[in-house]
Amino acid sequence: MLCEPLPELSWVVIDEIQKIPGLLDEAHALYQRKNLRFAITGSSARKLKKTQANLLGGRLLDTQFFPLSSVELGEHFQLELCLEYVTLPHIA
Repeated sequence: MLCEPLPELSWVVIDEIQKIPGLLDEAHALYQRKNLRFAITGSSARKLKKTQANLLGGRLLDTQFFPLSSVELGEHFQLELCLEYVTLPHIA
């Protein structure tokens, strides 16, 4: 139930943060006050920078995923599929 307090060291996952940049301020406050951990993803860092959003400097691990190359795909490379669906790795 969401009304119950979260235990310390709980994780909160936020996807597509660029849609509501103000959540970064809340995440930062909860990180400092409640010791909550956040996994925050977004597909537009440019949009966040334009809004001067709090990027939690010094408290995050920035990981970027790049499309797979034809060499990495090897025998599974199919140009038509890559053009239609790109070649980002599946994240489970």
